[in-house]
Amino acid sequence: MSNAYDLIYRDQKNIRARLIKKLVKEGLFHKMDSGGFQLMKQQMKGEKIHKFNPKMVYKIQKAFFCDIGVTLDVPIGTLGNENKKYININKTIENFEKLLRYYEKNDNFSILPVIHGHNFKMIDYAIKRIRNVLNEPIKAVGIGSLVPMLKTVKNSDNAGGKENFIRILLYLRKKLPNSFIHAFGVGGTMSYLAYLCGIDSLDSTGWILKASRGVIQLPGISDRFLKKKSHSRPYLIENRSISGSEEIINEKKIFMECECPVCSKYRENGKWNYTDWIKKRNDFDKYTKESRMKRVIHNLWLYQNELKNIRKATINNNIIGFVEKRLQNSRYRSLFRKIKSEIKMNQIRIQKFL
Repeated sequence: MSNAYDLIYRDQKNIRARLIKKLVKEGLFHKMDSGGFQLMKQQMKGEKIHKFNPKMVYKIQKAFFCDIGVTLDVPIGTLGNENKKYININKTIENFEKLLRYYEKNDNFSILPVIHGHNFKMIDYAIKRIRNVLNEPIKAVGIGSLVPMLKTVKNSDNAGGKENFIRILLYLRKKLPNSFIHAFGVGGTMSYLAYLCGIDSLDSTGWILKASRGVIQLPGISDRFLKKKSHSRPYLIENRSISGSEEIINEKKIFMECECPVCSKYRENGKWNYTDWIKKRNDFDKYTKESRMKRVIHNLWLYQNELKNIRKATINNNIIGFVEKRLQNSRYRSLFRKIKSEIKMNQIRIQKFL
């Protein structure tokens, strides 16, 4: 996964460009995002906005031999004014039309249109416009502007929160039962719920950004610091109680029994003791390049391994059971129950492309 805006304006030493070309040459699948989200963040911060348009996006997507190129979208973010949201939705569709005009028959990559919407009316409007542009059924689509629903940021209440996130994804799957649906910016524990709502793929840089801030992730438990910090964010403990349950979770044990390439080195013959725990905690908790890499590898391995488990559960028609098991100790259990009820009540088919 790469980013057109990043490659044009931020990769000044071409470090990422060289890495991408190397990975593409080795046969890795390559999706290039446009950078619409980065532009939105710059505008919110009042930073200088560089020249950026669909033609520039198309040229760099073609130059880097991506397999999927994402249209230059204009996220609706935390906008409170509904008219402004529709203006951004229209700009996204217009950029999609422009990108299609640049596209040539011999181009070896597919263009992914993007939908934005914080209610059903907006989703319906965006789907209708994309269908009119394509003049055929929508084979694949990306859904954006989800991040404000998942994070508590300024004016994020305008996006509707996590319950609206669920409603939007379930509604989109119901409207497009046979389309491939990609969700932008969804990671951590919420990714389980997103897959249960019917999306087929997602992307997130959370696993590496959180690792850089000292955070490790655990399956179904989400983010944890290695030890207590000056803030009140959760850290690994042995006896975490779960609201509404008598069960006590030993998060240190889960972390110590992780089988990733880094964690497995802290157990001898598959066993560990208190001394092993202290050493591992201290090694992971430093703000050095070596410690950051340990956290990155751990988080990425977990991310990839969970995707394999989700794929396997889907093939075995057990995605609901798998997600339920993963979230049994999570604060998102109530959201899981709502999704399960909605799927059953409205007979929503969780379409998957594996």
